[in-house]
Amino acid sequence: MYRARRLKGVSGCLLLFLLAGFAGAAVPIPTVGVYDETTTQSNNVDFNAVFSSGTGGATVVNTTTASTGDGPIYSTIGPFNGVLAAAFAADAGGVWNFDTQPTGNLAEANVLSYGLSQTKTITITQTNPFTPMFVSAGGPTHDADSISLSNYLDNINGFSYAFSFSNLTGATLGETGVIELGFTALSASNPTSGTPINFGTVTAIASFSGGGSVTETTTINSVKGAGDTFFGFVAPTGETITGFSISSSATGTGSPDLDDIAFVTNALAVPEPSTSLLCIADAGISLIRRKTRRAKS
Repeated sequence: MYRARRLKGVSGCLLLFLLAGFAGAAVPIPTVGVYDETTTQSNNVDFNAVFSSGTGGATVVNTTTASTGDGPIYSTIGPFNGVLAAAFAADAGGVWNFDTQPTGNLAEANVLSYGLSQTKTITITQTNPFTPMFVSAGGPTHDADSISLSNYLDNINGFSYAFSFSNLTGATLGETGVIELGFTALSASNPTSGTPINFGTVTAIASFSGGGSVTETTTINSVKGAGDTFFGFVAPTGETITGFSISSSATGTGSPDLDDIAFVTNALAVPEPSTSLLCIADAGISLIRRKTRRAKS
């Protein structure tokens, strides 16, 4: 009797522990497969940041660009938009556009589901201490325009940002991390006067698993919607992007607001159907030949 009660008590404690774990588990934030959508939001990327420097052998080849131009049709075409769309379709990437969640404060660590199936997740953590993140649809500190739908990451406290990638779940064989990264720094207006906020020189740095890094810069001093600038990075072969940061040279402004943080992972490509069928056919032919030889002997 005593043993039964004890087992019952242990089972009850275990159930409570499991329920508490499920209750505390973060619900993944869905990502999307279109960078800088033009169907709903006519404000798009205006410029691409430029390569500044690299360490550990990183060069300008470790940067990439996005399409630019306002309206339903881009005026220039960059490779990142297409790469991201293909990666999303292959369950190897996604865009955090801040529109699949309500406005308000964000946790330091955010779990994102990605790919067409949304069965994989990756965690993006804000690593600057005491730097709260806030999702906004406009203002109050920086009055900006998003490049996708309505929401963006509003830097309401005037700090620089730094992020890290970690904890891939549901990964396929060989999928270990992020190999391409892109995000857009938004120009902004003073919400009272409407004058442009001068961020000065805006610097973004991507860090690689091999210890190197690459830096891009731009100048942002335009009213909202007129100077939105894309920063894009590509990891060296065999490496991944472990994190990134963005800051500005102006005093008191901190990083510009951000929108469309997007990533592509190194998920291994699935063999094309024709290749798979050929492999099956070859295996079948070999089996028939073996059986024929045995019958003759």
